[in-house]
Amino acid sequence: MCNMERELPEEIKLDIFSRLPPKSIGRCRCLSKQWRALLSQTNFIETHLHLSKTHREKSLIIVSIRLGALFSVSLSNAHHVFGEITVSASKLSFADRPHSWNAVYGSCNGLLLVDDAEHNMFVLNPTTREIRGVPSWPLDLEDGNNFKYGFGYDSISDDYNIVVHVCHFEDECECEPYCTHEAFFYVYSLKNGTWKRVRSHPFDADVGSAVFLNGRVHWLAHWGDSTSAIVAFDLADEEFHYVPHHRSYDRISMDYRLVVLYRRLWMFNGRRYVRVMMKYSVEESWNKLTINVHERVHIQPLCLWGQEEMVLCIDFSQFVIYNLKEGTLKYIAVQGIPRYVCVRASYPETLVSPNGITTTERG
Repeated sequence: MCNMERELPEEIKLDIFSRLPPKSIGRCRCLSKQWRALLSQTNFIETHLHLSKTHREKSLIIVSIRLGALFSVSLSNAHHVFGEITVSASKLSFADRPHSWNAVYGSCNGLLLVDDAEHNMFVLNPTTREIRGVPSWPLDLEDGNNFKYGFGYDSISDDYNIVVHVCHFEDECECEPYCTHEAFFYVYSLKNGTWKRVRSHPFDADVGSAVFLNGRVHWLAHWGDSTSAIVAFDLADEEFHYVPHHRSYDRISMDYRLVVLYRRLWMFNGRRYVRVMMKYSVEESWNKLTINVHERVHIQPLCLWGQEEMVLCIDFSQFVIYNLKEGTLKYIAVQGIPRYVCVRASYPETLVSPNGITTTERG
């Protein structure tokens, strides 16, 4: 360590460290005050994040509702022994926060948006085990409101945003899931630590799960007239945009979900068929893929493994690597988790701190 500190210029040391995994960097930070300061610089963390985006995400966050626990699984640490793939899960714990976790609502740059059993919201980094509480939005809401959440990064303002879609259902329309009295959005800025209300969206819709891609939070939106679309909220200009889905879907079933795998938008419904948008916002670029599994099983795409393989969760309990070209399966044994779980997100392992995103530190 001493020889390296004395002989190498700082920019070369930073270049070497930026290629290490976050946990190795964390251990290096403990070696000396000088290294801790060096490896905690904002520019270094941003460089490390940029390099991490060139790799496919191979870490998963798993929720056990029964246990109220979060587990992380790093597929990069999988062991291949006699044709079997084994990986261990780590239960996430945070100092002074013995929470019973409820759900994960989004992933961006290694940060996760989660809530606990009391519906308190947090942004956390499962790799560094840092966590930050999110204050409740300044709105007194009664029963009958439906909340949907999104999470993403605005590169223009260098800020992470939480987007909350609030939809109020009229009492007399409870039988009709698309009938709403009021619908609007709230946006929380991690940099400023403040909530603000943005203009109501230009449609009455039941909005499903959200994913983040290209500076936008995306939802599958459904109208009462049986039409549907992919709607994107741009975090920079706070405008709504439509992303074309494949023309064969005049009506997207509410069973469908969006997922982002290696910077591309995917759509699936838990069955054998998935579609991927090869070129963002180009309708003709949607490709259809068939997963060679039994029609009655439920599948969930999790992340890509290499150039031709995808990690799937089957029936909420079995993890597999599926070869898209050959149509073959390899089973993954995940040790340390209960049998039935919800896999909520894949994420890259990064050094981004939820507590370091402030106006004071960013200037």
